Amino acid sequence: MLKQVAHIENRNVLCVFRNPSEKPVAPKVATFEFLGYDLVDVKGGVSALTNCGGFPDVFPNSELTIYGLLSNLDRAKEVASHLVLLHPDDPHAKCDVWAMFRMIQA
Repeated sequence: MLKQVAHIENRNVLCVFRNPSEKPVAPKVATFEFLGYDLVDVKGGVSALTNCGGFPDVFPNSELTIYGLLSNLDRAKEVASHLVLLHPDDPHAKCDVWAMFRMIQA
């Protein structure tokens, strides 16, 4: 796959892990930087952290990194649990936790 995208400028190659039990380690085929954890609704379409207008009763936007992600897995799991508990009727409250890594361009 890396050979197929090698000619593309300004590309983003991501390595993601869904619902990790512990902080995952990126593959050694390239150098990846850890970006943080996103909470994406289980339908896979919307980030509850950045695309839903916020949930100030669950997390403050100031807690998000420059990438709009949470930096700690335990906190990401806690936020995911509270979203379902406090907003059971919101279609974006039931989320998977995604660990996000981005390949560093050489």
